[in-house]
Amino acid sequence: MARTLPKTINGLISFAKVHSETFTQHAGAIGLSPEQAARVADATAELIAKRNEQYAAMETYRAATNAMESARQDLADILGATIFMIRAHATLTGDGEILTTAQIPGRLPARRSAGAPNAAHSLSARLHAATGAITISWKSRQPRGVRSVTWIVERRVQGELGWSEWDILGLGGNRGGRSYTDATVPQGTRVAQYRVTARTGGEQGPESSVLAVNLGSTVDGHGLFPAGDGQRGGGAYQVLAVA
Repeated sequence: MARTLPKTINGLISFAKVHSETFTQHAGAIGLSPEQAARVADATAELIAKRNEQYAAMETYRAATNAMESARQDLADILGATIFMIRAHATLTGDGEILTTAQIPGRLPARRSAGAPNAAHSLSARLHAATGAITISWKSRQPRGVRSVTWIVERRVQGELGWSEWDILGLGGNRGGRSYTDATVPQGTRVAQYRVTARTGGEQGPESSVLAVNLGSTVDGHGLFPAGDGQRGGGAYQVLAVA
């Protein structure tokens, strides 16, 4: 018997379907009653039904697993962005108690500074056409003794409903250079303004001049369209160099 019957479920079903027809058609000639032949057909149909139920359950399990993983990733992304914003606010204000209140481990670095840092200057922008991201760069020369400068990068945008509030985008440090890539420009943005503020230890420097980036009025898949002449409404806007 073990050598006759297939070992796999699908193999056994295929074997049973073929032989069930033969058993039913030739029951008397091969020594079976109609009831015995019918039992083979019924058992075959039952196994097929249970196999289909298993397939459906597996699909449901896979879908539920994918949905759970997607929800897990969403939560991790939201928590990460939220904690980042809290740390950025704590750094901007120089208030380490903010981290304690938010129950976030860590503390602001205690650094000695020779004074307030100088402002960033010569801000420029570069559009990455493939992704729609904008990289903001700036220059800075700090007084002697002023080290470990953290840069707070802020942005506000002008869309169909007018200007948004200033939002902290992120932090740039001395190791990361004097640049920041903004990959979250909202679709439909006409103009994005950026400013950078230097901070070191408990000292905060002045804000930089505002860099206005003209994205034009046409929106493609990234919500961006580089301006042609850099002029609109009488004001000068940064012309983006397409990377």
